[in-house]
Amino acid sequence: MSNDTQGTPAPAFQPGEASFTAPFGHTLHIEIGTDYIAAFIRVDGADDRAALVSAYAYRPVRSARLNRVPLLVVGDAYLPLPTDAHAAAVAFLGAHGAYSRTEGIDA
Repeated sequence: MSNDTQGTPAPAFQPGEASFTAPFGHTLHIEIGTDYIAAFIRVDGADDRAALVSAYAYRPVRSARLNRVPLLVVGDAYLPLPTDAHAAAVAFLGAHGAYSRTEGIDA
């Protein structure tokens, strides 16, 4: 019996980046590489190099709803978004092969 020494191959995403409106007038910037997804929430007007939140994933992003608020689940981070920004982000992620599914965890 042979052993797979390479493990499971990483998903292959189509690279791209986009920005969306986050709560409180902040900006959610999503960067997709061939094998990773990075999400940054930045305070508008602040230094772009200092994100308020940084989240990284090596698998497709999921989405959910918590108390009727749409969320993107990037790795272990739950990022709330306005409904229209959530829909646009899901469409962007899906177009780049970086979106997996919607989970129904509404409390």
